[in-house]
Amino acid sequence: GYNEGLYTKMLKKFIASNQLTVSQILKLMQNGDFENAHMRIHSFKGECANIGATKVHKIIMVLEKTVLNKDIEGFKVELKVFESAFDELASDLNGFFEENGNETKNDIVDLKTLINDLKESLVKKDPKAFDLLDKLGEFGVKQKEIARINEMANSDKTSEAIVLLEKLSDDLN
Repeated sequence: GYNEGLYTKMLKKFIASNQLTVSQILKLMQNGDFENAHMRIHSFKGECANIGATKVHKIIMVLEKTVLNKDIEGFKVELKVFESAFDELASDLNGFFEENGNETKNDIVDLKTLINDLKESLVKKDPKAFDLLDKLGEFGVKQKEIARINEMANSDKTSEAIVLLEKLSDDLN
């Protein structure tokens, strides 16, 4: 609908929510869980179509066929092709976000609110914290930073996770 802001948010959410897709699919296949691997691939294929990622969409279609056919060797080859294409897409999009500095003042205010909500949830040991943590990627927070915060939260190192969040918030000023 020519809503550039909405499309940008969709792209950010796509990248953030799919950082672990390759490893998730690989793990499912290693466990012989073809059904759930197929569901994950099929879902990702739809997301690619929704954002117009045609190159990755075409590659994931081939990967999907290998899973449906339970072709382990073909899957291994196609997974590498898919991983490379997705990494390239993520890199290109992250580069675009950085170049265009598309964070508005509202985005910064929203991110600060999210960080504060996340800190409160961590202190309360509220499981909602992990949903909030996933949303950080929608604001362009690097996956590496999100993973470190997630690791601290999962390791019951709440105070260290909060320090990382405060540093992230301070960097916005």
